[in-house]
Amino acid sequence: MNLPGIAFSSVSEFFAMGGHALYVWSAWGLTAACLVGLVIATRLSRRALEADIRRRLRRDASRHSSHPASHRASHRSSHQASRHSSRD
Repeated sequence: MNLPGIAFSSVSEFFAMGGHALYVWSAWGLTAACLVGLVIATRLSRRALEADIRRRLRRDASRHSSHPASHRASHRSSHQASRHSSRD
């Protein structure tokens, strides 16, 4: 039974790919492996980036909550004063 547009008459003929099965199926397999690897690498990279962002946000939040505003202001003014005195 030959259907129009179908090049193979049986499933085994399809998998044999006209004698080029090793090339065809290894190319498909390698392509699939690369795509799966890309998806996995992207997900791992995204998780690592999100964890880094969460860690930085927690660190910044703890820095700002442990230093009172007056301490930060006095630290800035003393830092600016030391910069000006070193230029003289």
